Amino acid sequence: MKKNDAGDIRYPHIQWACVVSETHYAPLGQLQAMPIIEIEGPTAVRYPGSSTVVDDLRDRWAKHCGHQLIVANPKRVTDSAFRAFTADRQDTATNLQRDELLRREYRADPYLATLDAKALQEYAVDLFHKLKPCFIKDLEKPAEDLARAYRVQWTHLLEEVNRRGVDMRAVLPSDRL
Repeated sequence: MKKNDAGDIRYPHIQWACVVSETHYAPLGQLQAMPIIEIEGPTAVRYPGSSTVVDDLRDRWAKHCGHQLIVANPKRVTDSAFRAFTADRQDTATNLQRDELLRREYRADPYLATLDAKALQEYAVDLFHKLKPCFIKDLEKPAEDLARAYRVQWTHLLEEVNRRGVDMRAVLPSDRL
């Protein structure tokens, strides 16, 4: 929009400005929409095909990132419309209990979801037996870092069982404990 001393558009070859942000998002209900802000310049009308290029860029970027494309056309965007992902991570790290952090971690990468019911049961029984010494007196305890890893896996297992909506007794039958 800047003009030179003669009053002409200073950069007539720029029809559009496009800002892509991966560090901020616009909250849309439960979604965290990563913005692509497109600003039409005053010379864009001279190049009718330029908007098609911007549309294609937007579509390809969403597909590349693996995100659903949601198009909004607000007249004005304010800073208050966005939140920083880093601020959320700081909030999360300080305000949530460890098990909730672990559950969120699992939801981001549900690696147990590929297991069928039998494989999940085998995984759960094996993990239960690895954890058992941590809670029973006079049994040799695993190293602390190993015990911590088992507890993380246990929380992930609980989240997967909850996600599937199955009874924990089916995953850990009493005859296998």
